[in-house]
Amino acid sequence: MEEYAADKQPPISELIQFISSSYQFASYPVLRPGAALPTTFNFMGGRFPEEGNHFSINQLVMAAETDLAVTSSAYQSDLVLNHLITTLDETFGFRLRSSRITKSYVSNIVVEFERGIEEFIQKLARMEAAINEKRNPKLPRLKFKRLGFGAKGGTPAETDPISAVEEAEFLIERRAGSPFEQNRYFCSAPMLTDDHLRVLEVIEMIARTDGC
Repeated sequence: MEEYAADKQPPISELIQFISSSYQFASYPVLRPGAALPTTFNFMGGRFPEEGNHFSINQLVMAAETDLAVTSSAYQSDLVLNHLITTLDETFGFRLRSSRITKSYVSNIVVEFERGIEEFIQKLARMEAAINEKRNPKLPRLKFKRLGFGAKGGTPAETDPISAVEEAEFLIERRAGSPFEQNRYFCSAPMLTDDHLRVLEVIEMIARTDGC
């Protein structure tokens, strides 16, 4: 915090009111007398204020050392955070723009592949067949559901939304509630939305050509 703190730190209540008003948040933190300050401040249902470029801000989470914006795309989230940094610097005398900034991204996309992932990779299809061969034929067939890549072993623990972004994995999994024949997948990736789309195109191309 010493990198960006203002010489005259504004009251938290004034900061919350300014942010909720600037971005027209429908839900924002309410400080109660005598209650301890939360470690994160959660704003929801806002609007990007730049003239001619309005879009919805689903959520803004602010902590002492990290801010998180949730919008329709990583590009829009970038716009929100850059606007927020500039606005806080110019209004309250913070030094956010001159501090060391690291950005993390997560993009979520629902896609339909021409065929199921297991149909592209023959060994997966054979594994699927081996599993179902040992099951009661009257039971529903078990199908391949997800493909994941991460930096750590195991499944990431359920944590706060900021940690969830910082520890995000690359996932391709069957879309919940969609029939298997639709080949609809929920895809999540720790990268910009455009890069995510390009990687999915490359993955489908690799699956088409390798076939093993």
